Amino acid sequence: MFGGELIYSGEDEYGQIQVVDIKNSIRSLHFNTTTSQSAMLIEHPSILLHRYTQAMTLPLLYIEPRRVLIAGLGGGSVAKFFFENYKQVNVEIVELRNLVADIAIKYFCLPHKATNCIYNGHINDWLIHKHTDTLYDLIFIDMFLTNEHGLDVSPGLANCFEQLLQLMSSRSCIVINVITHNEKQKQDLQACLKRGHALIAHRICVNEKNSLIILSNYNWYPVSLAHITPYQARTHIDPAPYLHKLELIYSGLRS
Repeated sequence: MFGGELIYSGEDEYGQIQVVDIKNSIRSLHFNTTTSQSAMLIEHPSILLHRYTQAMTLPLLYIEPRRVLIAGLGGGSVAKFFFENYKQVNVEIVELRNLVADIAIKYFCLPHKATNCIYNGHINDWLIHKHTDTLYDLIFIDMFLTNEHGLDVSPGLANCFEQLLQLMSSRSCIVINVITHNEKQKQDLQACLKRGHALIAHRICVNEKNSLIILSNYNWYPVSLAHITPYQARTHIDPAPYLHKLELIYSGLRS
């Protein structure tokens, strides 16, 4: 079913989870479907393998982050990327499923130190129990469960969008992974943007399944070669394919 060797299978209250090794080269996380929720190169675990995770790093072209919030851990790809390439960054993680966090550490090389920065629970609960006024330079939203039909569904942002905006620093960005077939998720985002916030929003159609929405509180595009060269040297990602797909969908910034 998964196209490789099943090395782990488990279940929690949200459903089944599998870990699969493919040709002893790639390790893949599944939520009981053939869709790979997260993947890593076994020999190079901190490299971002999925194209949508590579595209999620575009804000690093113009932001040198100090604090990063990751909502939705998966196999820990984005978290590992920051632990490896931006060692000075303070990373906080919100993950609904405790089992997912355990799997990321045991099977996907997420450092054990990450346990000190993971909140196990719903993003809404984390927002309620958050005890500090910490602001974040980058916020990544990549939260999904798999429903009874085998489709990825998002908890939605309608109930917490305003609170997430309040967590943005003065030069900040929110990156949201959007599943193409998830109309509810897209409608929630459209409704949130219509509230007239002082934001600029770009969309990247990464592939037939994934799009990204990049929300920023200042106008960062276009970027110059002076931004691209150090970004490539540090991340080993070519931003050109993703920058070419960048589409402005909303601007509430004053010129």
